[in-house]
Amino acid sequence: MKTNKHKISLPADDAFLDNQLIQWWYWTGQLTTNNGKRYGIELCFFAVDAAALHIFELFAHKIYGEKIPSDLTTVQMLNAAVTDIDADKFYSKVTYIPGRPKNIENGFALHDILNNCSAIGGNGNDTLVITVDDFKFELQAEQIKQPVLHYSGEKHEYQFGGYTYYYSREMMAAVGTLSHKGVKQTVSGDLWFDRQYGELVQASMLVGWQWFAIQLEGNVQIMLFAYHWQSEHMGSITNAAGETIALGASDFHIEILDWWTSPNSGRRYPAKWHINTGDYDLVVTPLVADQELDEDWLLIKYWEGACKVEGNHQGSAYVELVGYPRKHWL
Repeated sequence: MKTNKHKISLPADDAFLDNQLIQWWYWTGQLTTNNGKRYGIELCFFAVDAAALHIFELFAHKIYGEKIPSDLTTVQMLNAAVTDIDADKFYSKVTYIPGRPKNIENGFALHDILNNCSAIGGNGNDTLVITVDDFKFELQAEQIKQPVLHYSGEKHEYQFGGYTYYYSREMMAAVGTLSHKGVKQTVSGDLWFDRQYGELVQASMLVGWQWFAIQLEGNVQIMLFAYHWQSEHMGSITNAAGETIALGASDFHIEILDWWTSPNSGRRYPAKWHINTGDYDLVVTPLVADQELDEDWLLIKYWEGACKVEGNHQGSAYVELVGYPRKHWL
């Protein structure tokens, strides 16, 4: 069994942690070009230990009817996506990288084999390259608020099994360029960075979740993690001064207002939400219906995409939906 630290320490925990079964570095956000075109982007690097891969294998066929090779050791996976909001199009890619990430003190140097996608940085100052289809984003992202340490930065034991450490940089100012079909434009916008690590097989394979990263006018951020296990709902609200209030399961309500069925995978996903936290009464709507990552070699298909936020406050959001199989049980 892997040994575990007792509390998040930054920037040290931006680095690859070789004592954790599963970990990821995750950037999402919405960008605008100099001529007003709008895009959503996702860049995520996973590192999965061999022990976790064997646990995945035990569940894969039973739950998803799919198999993964039984001889894998530690492996990395890249998930990247671009949402062309104005064209109502979504593009994604999944790549596996053998072996572990480099050990970089207080940071990370993550990339696919051809360096088409990469993330280099740490401590809230990141250089990102995202190449998907004909799109290439080259971005500098810098945190403009201190990180939010969820669960007070401590190890959280899930009631359904496993555990997590989890923190976010909820407002990172991003600037850079977009190259598309021979044309280069400047882009800017706000990104959200999530870092999570622990024993996350049960959460990913058996339970699943709805995750909301909401950025509102007035420099307010709301994070909601609604597992398909009511007692594990949690979240936070961070005000303009950087003060964060933790939310428990009884502090917010999520109502699904609409559903969408993927023509590719046959999975049925929520497609519009009413969210209430008391002070914030919001409606979250996808900007493009089909933002599903469904590549054949991706074991866990999921929906993740750019959304708009309306209600008593306006803003933008990224939403991730995990745990929606072909035979929908929720």
